[in-house]
Amino acid sequence: MTQDPTGPTDPGRPFNVNVVNNPGVSVITTPENPLPVGDVHNPAFNPFQVEAHFSLGRREGGGAAVLPPAGNDHQRLVIEHVTVAAWVPRTQGVVAYIKIGEIKHSLVLTLQEGWGSTRCLRASQPIKLYSLGGGDGMAFAGVERSHTTGSASFHFTVSGYAVDLP
Repeated sequence: MTQDPTGPTDPGRPFNVNVVNNPGVSVITTPENPLPVGDVHNPAFNPFQVEAHFSLGRREGGGAAVLPPAGNDHQRLVIEHVTVAAWVPRTQGVVAYIKIGEIKHSLVLTLQEGWGSTRCLRASQPIKLYSLGGGDGMAFAGVERSHTTGSASFHFTVSGYAVDLP
C-alpha cells in the first residue's frame, strides 16, 4: 500500500521519508549564547544542586525552608542525595526531613563530637525522591528540635538530576 507523501491520516502511525542530496545541519554556538544540550539516554547529564540555610531562635521548636526551584516546568526532578549540617545547643536532639507535598522523608543525623558548646549533627544520605521542576520550589528542608531554648542553625544541600517529561 502506498502512503501519501504528505503523511498518513493517522499521525500516530510512522511513515517513510526519503532524503536526497545528503543534506547537512550546522549548529552555530558561542560562549555568549551556548546551545543547551541533554542526553535523553542518560539523564544524569542534566544535574542540579540546590541548598537552603535557616536558623531557629529561642522559642522556635521547628522550621523549614523552601528548596529553590531547579529544572523547568516540563521536567521531573530526581533527588538522589541530601546532606545536612545542624548546630544546636548541647542538650537538644533534632530530627531532619525533606518534605514533598504533605509527606516528610526522614534523614539520619549522626553526632559529630568535639564542637565545643554546640552540638553538631550531620547527615550525608543517598535517597530517591521525585518532584517537579520549575515553580516556586521543589520541596521543603525541615527540622524539629526537642527543646526551644537557645538558637540553632541548619544547612541542607540537595542534588540529583532532571528528566524531561513527555
